[in-house]
Amino acid sequence: MRDSESGSVYASVASFAVRRPWLVMALFGVLTLICAAIIPSVKITTNRFGLVSSENPHQARMERFFDRFGYPDMPVVLVRGADPNTRRDVVDALASALDAEPLLHDRVLAKVGPSAVAEVLLVRDPKALLKLRERLPPDADVPAILEAGLPGLLDALKAQLEASLDGEGPARSDAEVDDGLARLGTLAALLDAQLAGRDTRALTSELLDDENLTKRRGVDEYGYFIGWKANHHLIALFPEFPSGEVDEVRPYVEAIRAVIARVGEAEGLDAKGIEVMVTGLPVFSTDEIQLVREGLLISSLVTGISIFLLQLLAFRSLRNAIFVQLPLAVGILTTVGFVGVVYGRLTIITASFIAILLGLGIDFSIHLVARANEIRRERSCGPGEAIIEGIRRAGPGVAAGALTTMIAFITVTTTEFTAFAELGVITAFGMVAMMIAAFVLLPALLGRGWGGHNYREARIPGLAAISRGVRAAPWIVIAIAVGLTVWGGFAFPRISFNARYFDFLPEESPAAIALNALEDDGAMSPTFGCVSAESLTAAREKAEALRALPKVADVQSVTDLFEPLGEQGIADLRAGFDGITRDPDLSRLANRKRSAAAVADSVKGVIDILDEIRFELNRNEKSVVTIDKTRESFVQLEKTLRGLPDDGVASLAEIEEPLARILERAWSTARAVAKRGQLAAEDVPEIFQARFVARDGTGAVAIFAFPVDNIWDLDAARAFTAELQTVDPEATGFAVTLHEHTAMIISGFRRAAIASFLLIFVYVVWIFRRLGDALLAMLPVACGWCWMIAMMELTGIAFNVVNIVILPLVIGIGMDAGIHVVHRYRQSAAVNDGVAALYDLLEGTGAAVILSSITTIIAFGGLTLADYGGMKTLGYGMMLGVGSCLLASVLVLPAVLVVLRRAR
Repeated sequence: MRDSESGSVYASVASFAVRRPWLVMALFGVLTLICAAIIPSVKITTNRFGLVSSENPHQARMERFFDRFGYPDMPVVLVRGADPNTRRDVVDALASALDAEPLLHDRVLAKVGPSAVAEVLLVRDPKALLKLRERLPPDADVPAILEAGLPGLLDALKAQLEASLDGEGPARSDAEVDDGLARLGTLAALLDAQLAGRDTRALTSELLDDENLTKRRGVDEYGYFIGWKANHHLIALFPEFPSGEVDEVRPYVEAIRAVIARVGEAEGLDAKGIEVMVTGLPVFSTDEIQLVREGLLISSLVTGISIFLLQLLAFRSLRNAIFVQLPLAVGILTTVGFVGVVYGRLTIITASFIAILLGLGIDFSIHLVARANEIRRERSCGPGEAIIEGIRRAGPGVAAGALTTMIAFITVTTTEFTAFAELGVITAFGMVAMMIAAFVLLPALLGRGWGGHNYREARIPGLAAISRGVRAAPWIVIAIAVGLTVWGGFAFPRISFNARYFDFLPEESPAAIALNALEDDGAMSPTFGCVSAESLTAAREKAEALRALPKVADVQSVTDLFEPLGEQGIADLRAGFDGITRDPDLSRLANRKRSAAAVADSVKGVIDILDEIRFELNRNEKSVVTIDKTRESFVQLEKTLRGLPDDGVASLAEIEEPLARILERAWSTARAVAKRGQLAAEDVPEIFQARFVARDGTGAVAIFAFPVDNIWDLDAARAFTAELQTVDPEATGFAVTLHEHTAMIISGFRRAAIASFLLIFVYVVWIFRRLGDALLAMLPVACGWCWMIAMMELTGIAFNVVNIVILPLVIGIGMDAGIHVVHRYRQSAAVNDGVAALYDLLEGTGAAVILSSITTIIAFGGLTLADYGGMKTLGYGMMLGVGSCLLASVLVLPAVLVVLRRAR
């Protein structure tokens, strides 16, 4: 279709709108009201895991893992500063306060100790119960002893010592006797410290003395979690998130931060030089969404106001400035209605369509109103005739520019990232909606003079000077353009891709600081791979296989809590229960009537027996150093007990009630394993089940592997993934999908950029019907795209998962200016003996091109006001791209036309 033919079609539409303004406005009013009614139903989903289609095999594998095990990412509290003892005190205070939160109760792990791993205490040493019974009188009622609490245990200890003194029981070497006495002394000292309110960490660690539990990498000598390299302590949190929606994660993050603030104020952490921060992927996602929402709000407000003021300045008419905004408003409302009907929700990516359309949609109105005002100046005609003729002349260029932009957005739908594909569809629809509104609603508003009878042409200062410069030195302009274009072409392969989207958080934010610390250190880093096994036995084998891989730095496996039992282990465990006809009712221990005096009497009985043993050791000329220390500990314990207020009821409850819970869990698990004959997933301590055990009841367990190398290096991520998949082909998780998703993004947008360029070129050839004119229209975008790359290299801007979308978008958006200039060149040449007037190109259409391009630059410039790094880099990239295409359109293209003697 020729320009004149297509222009007649647009003019007919405009003529109808001028004749029937009330009908047009009524139809748009009804449509707007319908869409406004749909808006409240459109939700913004904050699930970061839903940005890729479930049909993608990598995404499907990850979703299967999530369905089975839940979301493995956990918040981590980092405590740093001061000395280790001070940090441990702070960790204890934080852990207690966090555990008191309903959302986090029984989901807080700050150290490895009896309360955390009670289920494994008897299972780890299958002979533990058997050894205990060997040290008791043969007729000892073990359940009754446990139910009786401290007095029962002390009386049993007294009976054991008496039997040993009488020569009953198994013979023991002097070293074994010494060791046994030393452990008794440690137990007495631990009880005394607990009752007196002193630090019990060292004594607990000494008594536990389990190297596999407390001497692992990332655990200090007292069982507290620490960094692998850095001097900080860590608290792991295992909340059961309802879903991947960040809005459902936010209450947990807010609760954690509230506790940190409360404890910080109560403990005076600033004065102690202690810094406490919470981080991890759930925290990052929460902060990210908040920053995106704030950024979109700020950018939309600033963009909307700035664009309005720019139109007011350019057209010098309040009504014109308002009217050119109306198609924009109608288009955005209609697009939201479209989203509600088709998708029902927006994502973190697609929610940005408003900011994009604000910059792009205004272009239609600017070109149409600018041409109508120019015609009124030329013909001295009325507003109705001017807007109809303006649409007839500018309509083809406006439609062509809109379609090239839509083509660019449609090519984005070819990427495998669902969120970007949806953004392409939504924005393309919005462009159509705003273009239709501009072609129909503007004539209805302006055709009857409602925009004012005094026309105001758009004026851009300096265009006359540009026109003179292009006319005077076209070859210089072209030479500079060629140089910049060549630079950009060679620079493109050198622009790096930064996959690390953690950098999008502000560097000074506590979450970013702590996240960087975790990554640099390695302990509890959020960058890990997920492997699954169908049983504990298979999990142990896979964990060992993973540890043997050179690219794996560490492995978290729940099987580390257990020792392989084997037939002998099961036999020893069963032997410990032989003859015990009932399980202890440990509720009796938790609720028994307590008396410090009664416990002190039992301690006195132990001291008396120790005195007799000391006498025998001394008589046989054996060392009494150990027993003296042990006796001293028991004497101090008796003294403390007799000095407790209120007969020590509260103090003893603080010991015996937790002891009852620990014994209950240890006994029931050991009994179940003995009966079953093997370990099972239900034997895993409760706090670890949330992270490691499958929710589907199959007994499967998860294993987490941490990489040696920097996972943001895509080659390192690829090598790590390849190693994990030799152990489990279904391996998934952040560290595994990272390189796969990044590869999808890079290849997808490169493909989209090529497709965008080719499709737009074919379309431009079709609309102009001349290859030469099509090449002229493509010239500014080809130069501008390369200049953008050159400026990115010069300013140090790298591609990332957000701003890589500029590759195809700059082609589509930048084409708009070139198409308008070539359209105007053809029209000007047709009435000037085949040679266009530079005035028409630069001071007529050029003003509208510059004005519309500036509005687009403002729209994307608004994104740079956000604190979210992804929006900033997208804004900077698009500003460079659109600005470069604009300069090429008003400088290079006219210079080429002058050199070709097609303009003067």
